[in-house]
Formats: sequence, structure tokens, C-alpha cells
Amino acid sequence: SGGGLAYGYRIRDDHIGEREIVDTEATLVRRIFEDYANGLSPRKIAKALNEENIPGPGGRKWGDTTIRGQVDRGTGILNNDLYVGLLVWNRCSYVKNPRTGKRLARPNPTEQWERVEVPDLRIIDDDLWNRVKERQRFVRIEMSRDASGNALNRAHRRKHLFSGLLRCGVCGSGYTITGKDRYGCASHRSKGICTNTHSIKRQ
Repeated sequence: SGGGLAYGYRIRDDHIGEREIVDTEATLVRRIFEDYANGLSPRKIAKALNEENIPGPGGRKWGDTTIRGQVDRGTGILNNDLYVGLLVWNRCSYVKNPRTGKRLARPNPTEQWERVEVPDLRIIDDDLWNRVKERQRFVRIEMSRDASGNALNRAHRRKHLFSGLLRCGVCGSGYTITGKDRYGCASHRSKGICTNTHSIKRQ
């Protein structure tokens, strides 16, 4: 496969380009799936893994986005089809933003995806996978509604005056919007690795 190497796998020494399961990482993948299916949030899972000093993908600290990713794009631990023995290509097309020069991912229609079954690379059984997908659907519905049950318009995320400029005085991570109207340390919120609990009102 010419794709990236997902957490839980390594390249085989005897077959160039082919993957094999890393047992210790596969055990952790199952734990993440079980914890999420049983009600833990990606943020709490990441914090627990960091407190146990378990290295994440690439040896980095765990973050909630590493675990939850984006369902539509198949990113994140919880959305990787390879864990159920399915290799998927062409999920996204990439275009360059002419204003910023950054590469942007655009999800392709599912009929354009290419799928190949690789049962020898399965880590998660169908029952656990389906439990996670069901909870993701439930969480998505709940998060898309306000306190009165009305649908929210999340098409555009507001950019605030100090977005990308504020830094935590303890760990150096970004200070980002962490609540309705407050800035806080991103590493404390998403990874649990910073002791700085101080937040600032945006105003």
C-alpha cells in the first residue's frame, strides 16, 4: 500500500510495502474503542493515556482529535476502517486554497471510494466497531442541537481577534476558545498534560 502507516501496524521486513499488526499497539486500539463505546469521551481517554505515559502515534502525546478524528474523512483512531480489515482509498481529494496556499481536503462521494478487504489486518470485531459507530451517531445528533433541541448552524466557525496568537504561560501551547466565550490552554483541555486551568473571558 502506498498509503500512510496507521497506529497499530508496522511495515513487514520480508514483504516491502505490506503491513503487520503490532500487538502492544493493537491492544491499546481495542482499549480506546471499548472506552469510547462504554461512554468515555475522546478527551478523557487521551488524558488517561497521557497520565499513564503511554506514547501516542509517532511518539507524541495523545490528543482528543487523534482519537475522534473526522468521521467523514475516516481520520482518527475511531474511524480507521483498517481496524476492521478494510483498506479504503480515495476518500478525499486535495485542493490548494488560492488565498492561503494551504492544502484542503474535500471528501469524495462514497461511490468513488476503492475498498479492499485485508482480514489479516483486522484488530476490532464488528460488534465493537458498530457500538462505536452508534455512539458517534448519537453524539453527533446531540451536539448539533441547542438546549431547546433545535438544530444549530455549524457551517462557519467564528474566528476571533486573538485566534492563533495567544500562548499558555506554563507549557507554551495555544490558548484557544474552550467554552462559549473563554480562552484556555489547548493542551490542558484536549490532552490533560498541562496544569494551567486558568481561563480568560474573550471580552
